[in-house]
Amino acid sequence: MKSPRPELDRRSALWLDYVARIVPAELRADWLREWTSELWYSASTASDTGARSPSLRALIGALPHACYLRSQTFRMATLRRDVAFAVRSYRRSPGYSASTIVTLALASAGLTAVLTIVDGALLRPYPYGDADRMVELAATDPERPGEALRLSFPEVQALEQSPAFASVTAFDWEPFNARQGERTEWVGANRVTASVFTTFGLEPLAGRGFRPEDGIVGGPDVVVLSTAMANRAGAPQGVVGSVVSLDGVPYEVVGVAPPEMAGPDGPDLWVPLRPTGTAASVQSRWLTAYGRLADGVSPEQAHAALESLRSGLAEQAPEDYENRGFQLRSLRDARASEVRTPLLGLVAVLGLVYLIVVANLAVLTAARAGLRGHEFAVRTSLGAGRDQLRRQLIVEGFVLGGVAALIGAIGAHWLLGVLSGAVPESPEWFSTRANSWIFAGVAAALVATGVGVTLLAHRTGSGPSPARALRGQARGVPRDALVLTQIAMTTLLVLGTGSLGLSLRTLSDVQPGFDATDRVAGTIQLPTSRYDTDASVIAFFDEVSERVRSSDPRSDVGAVTRLPFRSGVNNVLWWEDGQSEDAFRTNPAAELNSVSEAYFATMGIPLLRGRPMESSDDGRAEDVVWINESLAAGYFGTRNPIGALLSYQYPPRFARVAGVVADVHQQGLDQVPPYQLYAPYRQRPTTRVSLVVSLPDRADVAADALRSSVAEVDPDLAIANLSYLSDSIHRSLWALRFATTLLVACGMFALVLAGIGVSGVLSQAVTHRRKEIGIRFALGAPAPSVARLIGRRLGAVVTLGLSIGIVAALLVGRLAERTVYGFAEQSVAEQLAPLALVLVTGLLAAAPSLLRVLRTEASSVLN
Repeated sequence: MKSPRPELDRRSALWLDYVARIVPAELRADWLREWTSELWYSASTASDTGARSPSLRALIGALPHACYLRSQTFRMATLRRDVAFAVRSYRRSPGYSASTIVTLALASAGLTAVLTIVDGALLRPYPYGDADRMVELAATDPERPGEALRLSFPEVQALEQSPAFASVTAFDWEPFNARQGERTEWVGANRVTASVFTTFGLEPLAGRGFRPEDGIVGGPDVVVLSTAMANRAGAPQGVVGSVVSLDGVPYEVVGVAPPEMAGPDGPDLWVPLRPTGTAASVQSRWLTAYGRLADGVSPEQAHAALESLRSGLAEQAPEDYENRGFQLRSLRDARASEVRTPLLGLVAVLGLVYLIVVANLAVLTAARAGLRGHEFAVRTSLGAGRDQLRRQLIVEGFVLGGVAALIGAIGAHWLLGVLSGAVPESPEWFSTRANSWIFAGVAAALVATGVGVTLLAHRTGSGPSPARALRGQARGVPRDALVLTQIAMTTLLVLGTGSLGLSLRTLSDVQPGFDATDRVAGTIQLPTSRYDTDASVIAFFDEVSERVRSSDPRSDVGAVTRLPFRSGVNNVLWWEDGQSEDAFRTNPAAELNSVSEAYFATMGIPLLRGRPMESSDDGRAEDVVWINESLAAGYFGTRNPIGALLSYQYPPRFARVAGVVADVHQQGLDQVPPYQLYAPYRQRPTTRVSLVVSLPDRADVAADALRSSVAEVDPDLAIANLSYLSDSIHRSLWALRFATTLLVACGMFALVLAGIGVSGVLSQAVTHRRKEIGIRFALGAPAPSVARLIGRRLGAVVTLGLSIGIVAALLVGRLAERTVYGFAEQSVAEQLAPLALVLVTGLLAAAPSLLRVLRTEASSVLN
């Protein structure tokens, strides 16, 4: 008599039952007996050591054996037959095949494209050495929460001495007229401290980087070229030691930066940073800084070191650091913080669309499974096992998902090219470089979707009894839940898209504060080596303006230091004569611009009060300033600002307010016009100036006139960004227009899918109740009442789906009030207006089936 064998513990038994599902059904019983005995033996052997369960090695060994047995059923010949049968099956249902493959491919292309952009902005490692140790260093002010403020040069020097950082670098962008041989071009340069390449963890491609002595005032004039600029001048190795003229000053090329240092909007060259005078004072805050954490220093420890540094500086200059602090952010947070939320929102929308696609695919596949119930019943009756049928369905799912993945990959490649061309002046975070892992992941998701939906649809759509299926009694598929989900998600997406489109329209209708029609503008940097006095700068502008006007008397020419929608900001502190120190510290910063006397007329900016600017407002006259309407209303209120004395420089030099002009959206249509100060260009000239030319109906001629006039006055100068002002406004809206276009495409796609789902549900309802319809007609029931009976259940599903979608859209809308321009001002009626599109789609989808009911004759059904 055999001794009783010990029983397996519950965990081991459950594991064995789970793995047994992989084994083919015909081998499963023998496999279970074999491995149960094996695990019993393992447990009994281990009982001497006090263990009560089989060894981990024995448990894991069951899995590869089960997979091996399963793999034996997938012989190549069998697989080829299954694939051929799947292809023939799909060819017999061309409508189903085309619709499912196209919808999956479209969803795949959109998801792949968006994930590629998200990968480039938020996930892809930066090409710098040990980039996760790099941080952005900035200042903070409690009155400007969440804003990273720039640093002064003394603050950068203090940070360089902090033991929390292995190295710190600071830079500021500056344009130059670069001359190599006979060619002059406008280039963007970064003035940087000597440790720039060390901080970024990179070595020059050729030559050397900067040395500490290069940053000393009076040091050698040296330059490091970008790889692109070096290639334009010859081979990178060949340009080291050559000379490049920057604004007329010869600079020796000592190195070539590696390609990783130049992003899509990176500089063309680097020169040493040597601030002097007020630019080197602690009050002059104009530098962007990055640091590399020292070994063993965590971000938290670096935060503590920054606080200690602030405390030390506050003891030396309490008035400068009373409300000023320091912060650090990781390099990725600094560069991608503004786009993280929109991009993740776009991924969520695409994920929602993909769920709608899956729901629609399930509806279509379930209907097809119901029609194939007879086929599978015949195959089962002829001896086909459940594993054979399941394997066939898996192969069909692979074929469906694989073909859709291939088409989707081609579509994604094309879409990424379209998106790349649609983004003007691609920002640094925008990348459309394809990632093979994303393609593979999306393809795997499509294949898994195809297999999963096919198996699930067959499981629920075909009857369990072959006899019932052969008698034509295969059960129908309850698809109401899928259609309900489709309607709810589509309603949410369409309403959200409508609100975003309304926001874009509202933003497009915002007046910029100037007339951009028939106006061109370009920016010029005058070299200080030749334009070293205010008189020479003003004379250059006067001569260019006169030449442009002589080409066509109707043209107007204006000059401005910072052109709206193109240039950065120049924020200054300002105060009124007699205002106390505590009071003026509460004044909001104002944007300062120097403009010529013809600027307001050229730009079409109306003068609201006071006198116009005149050519006599020069250095010999009293200092004057023009303010915008926001400053006049926000600070002066009901007081008349004309004649008031304001100062915007230190030591104080007061200028008399001579006029008030209309507000201008300096940075973007979605930005509230800031306080603005306009100084006469003849009293405050700068070497960097933008020239605006207005010529009615002949803007292209104006551009040629400006280009030729500058070349005649000084052939060594290059004009940058010579283009229409209207293009600048259009480009400022590209991000919102880009997102809106993608969301509208997603919304329309989801709407079509929802219509297909509604049409499929109603069509199936009519088919399944065909005899009932005929009986009702035979008994005298009117056609409209029968149509209402058929559509009543679907109407309830659609109504519930719409309700859920509306509630979800309103909840999401509350969260979007702060991020979507003008959303808070949209009424509920405006937000729900796109709902009509959903209702019309539903009616159009239901119409064919309802008309089919109305045209049904009792004799054709009952015979």
